Amino acid sequence: MARADALRDLDEARASLAHPVLGARLRACAEALLAITGRTARDILGSPDDLKLCSSATLFAHCSPPGSAFHRLLERYFGGQPDALTLERLSDAESGRS
Repeated sequence: MARADALRDLDEARASLAHPVLGARLRACAEALLAITGRTARDILGSPDDLKLCSSATLFAHCSPPGSAFHRLLERYFGGQPDALTLERLSDAESGRS
């Protein structure tokens, strides 16, 4: 997760998803990426934006129900593997170590 652009915490991520405009746009962007076939995230976005996608999808999947567009992004483009650094930061934040 890029520190300069990072959401402060899970509450902010949840608020983003719950926002009527921003949440809808986040899900629409995820669905648009899912509609692309035969290309990798790097093919579509280039580097390092493919890594940013993995981090963002990890964050939003963490606070979304199973099967969400963010879970499906991780499955489609990253072999189901969430971003390890994002998970570490989420774990630290949840345990109060951030």
